[in-house]
Amino acid sequence: MPFVNTSDIDMHYETGGRGKSVLVFVHGNFASWRWWQPVLKDLSGGYRAYAPDMRGCGDSDRPADGYTIAQHADDLDHFIRALELPRLHLVGHSLGGCVAMEYALSRPKHLKTLTLVAPAPAEGQTVLQIFDMDNEMIQNAGIHQRKAVRCLFREGHPRSSARVDITTFILYRVLGWIEPVGI
Repeated sequence: MPFVNTSDIDMHYETGGRGKSVLVFVHGNFASWRWWQPVLKDLSGGYRAYAPDMRGCGDSDRPADGYTIAQHADDLDHFIRALELPRLHLVGHSLGGCVAMEYALSRPKHLKTLTLVAPAPAEGQTVLQIFDMDNEMIQNAGIHQRKAVRCLFREGHPRSSARVDITTFILYRVLGWIEPVGI
C-alpha cells in the first residue's frame, strides 16, 4: 500500500489511470479511498487519479486530534506536495467537498478545476446526520452510485434536461463514463 508522510501522519492513497491530467478525489466523512474505487477503475485514458484516505479514515493514521477542515486541507496540501503533483482537478464529496473548498480558497493556483459532489451546505451544518444502511447497501455503494448516475442521464428521464446537477455532469463527463443526453 502506498503512503505519504504529511506533517504528522502517514496518509494512505490509491491511484488509477496513466494520463497526464491529474485528478485528486477527496472522500466524505466516515469513508475512504474506496468511495472512489469505481472511478479509479474506469478513468479515461488522459487522466491519472489519486484518492487519499484522509486523517482517521481507511488505512491512514488515526491521531487523537486534528480533525478540522483546515487540518484536512493542510494534510491534502502535504499529500499533493509530497507527490509533486502538477496543477490538478480537485473533486470533493460531502465533507471532502468542504476540505476541497478550503484547499481551493487557500491555494487556488494549484488547481485547474474544483468539482463538488453533494457537498455540505455553504452555510454549514449544525447536526451530523447518520443514516442506517445495511451491509449489502454499503458493500454495493459503488454499483448503486453508477446505476443512479446512469439513470439520471438516460434519455427521457426527467433529470436528463438542462437541470442535471452540473457537478455530476462534469465529474462523469470528464471521466468519460457516459455521454449525457439532453444537455
